[in-house]
Amino acid sequence: MTPFEWDVRVSSKEDPGGHAYVCWPGSLHHSTGHYSDSPCGLEPLIDIGELADYLGIPVSTIYDWRTRGLGPSAYRFGKHLKFAVGDVRAWVERQRETGTAGP
Repeated sequence: MTPFEWDVRVSSKEDPGGHAYVCWPGSLHHSTGHYSDSPCGLEPLIDIGELADYLGIPVSTIYDWRTRGLGPSAYRFGKHLKFAVGDVRAWVERQRETGTAGP
């Protein structure tokens, strides 16, 4: 299961006060400020191949975007690029076209 599939796997939980809430694994929980189902409450990271698969584009396109200052922000760990799932989601949302398509 990829980090992007986590959003469709929903579980219901109850806090100590008896209030029910819905928790999406790998997503930031609004009241605790922690990421669920992640080690130490850290946001999940994906590599460039997983990002390319999710977007349905070649890895080379992501590298090209990086040289031009486009695409989602990444973390570099040595020679490895990692993308925070939340950063990718926010970037994808900013790519949404507004308005209607022309004739």
